[in-house]
Amino acid sequence: MVPISRWLLLAVLLPLLAACSLAQVRQQSEQIEAIGRIEGRIVVESGEKGTPIAVLYMADEPGYRLIGFDAVSAEGRYSFPALPGRYFVAAFVDVNSDLEYQPEEHAAIFGRPDAIDVGPGERVSVPVLPITGPLRERPDGRAAASDDLRLPRMNLGRVVSLDDAMFSDESVSLGLWRPLDYIRQFGGGLFLLQPYDPGRIPVLFVHGISAGARDWRAAIEALDRARFQPWVLQYPSGTSLELVSEHLAWAVHELHRRYAFDRVLVAAHSMGGLVVRDFVRQLGRQYPEMLPRIAWVLTVNSPMGGMPSAASGVEHSPIVVPSWRDVATGSVFLRDLLEWDWPAAVPYYLVFSYRSGQGDDGVVPLESQLPPKLQAEARRLAGFNASHAGVLQEPEFVAWFQGLLGE
Repeated sequence: MVPISRWLLLAVLLPLLAACSLAQVRQQSEQIEAIGRIEGRIVVESGEKGTPIAVLYMADEPGYRLIGFDAVSAEGRYSFPALPGRYFVAAFVDVNSDLEYQPEEHAAIFGRPDAIDVGPGERVSVPVLPITGPLRERPDGRAAASDDLRLPRMNLGRVVSLDDAMFSDESVSLGLWRPLDYIRQFGGGLFLLQPYDPGRIPVLFVHGISAGARDWRAAIEALDRARFQPWVLQYPSGTSLELVSEHLAWAVHELHRRYAFDRVLVAAHSMGGLVVRDFVRQLGRQYPEMLPRIAWVLTVNSPMGGMPSAASGVEHSPIVVPSWRDVATGSVFLRDLLEWDWPAAVPYYLVFSYRSGQGDDGVVPLESQLPPKLQAEARRLAGFNASHAGVLQEPEFVAWFQGLLGE
């Protein structure tokens, strides 16, 4: 995690200007902060058996453009983040669980001919969308075709190598300063580092701000591959943390639908610990049946109490990266996250680090790494004499982590 203070802002921003304009960074930050939400409920009145899938389209002239999709909750509810614009919502019953729409599957559309208008930061509730039978028309009124509701894979479960370009230092920097460009170029998502094996336990690694999956390389390479398989979440670290945790909850739920794994272990570093805490909260709200599948959660050097330097950056910077707002001391995101109680059924382990004679890890103050509430929630605490990023490469930490896996 990169510390951002009033005095360091100029030093941080000057290298940035060599790669992109300040206007680009500001524009993308403002676009992310203007994201609203479309939410509603689907009712399958036709009796079709399967998983209801909600689909979001942006109403472009002269047609429409697929934006994303969401497997609905047990109550039929869905929720989409949406930039300001005009949208349609569609839904279908995924009978064979392939995340692909077939014409015989029952479906419905809302928002035609009058599209759904979403303003900056606006939360729009859509009337209940009933599915009564097969889809007869496309969102633009033409006859339905088999590819109308074809869904993007969004990198869900794609097998990659840590040497992939999306994990490079340049890409990580792009994800911090221009997250929308990162998404356009790489997409981000939940990746597998080897083909799925039902006989091996998934270990999910989550990075922090201005970082990527490669930060976890030492721990990943030390995994016993006969027992474990590594998964990594890669996301643009400049974006809203709630959007990341919401996507992670959906992705883990969808991979469970695909593979029916018994359990998954989760390890997060730095700001990733905030993402993962909110991920567990999101699971409890949207997919409570998934909580027993989380065997344990580990956070390392996470600013659970917030970052005063991020708060200073929010106050004084000529631009504000959305994730700074979330991690800033006293932010609404952090306040809500700390007021929420960790589920006792999910074991939680907390790691902190410090440097001799310094009192912290060089980035996150100890009091932020160790809020009393989280100490009480943790099954075990462990401290290491190491820097903020260096702790992940520290042989003593890697050995401790392997011991925790061995338990």
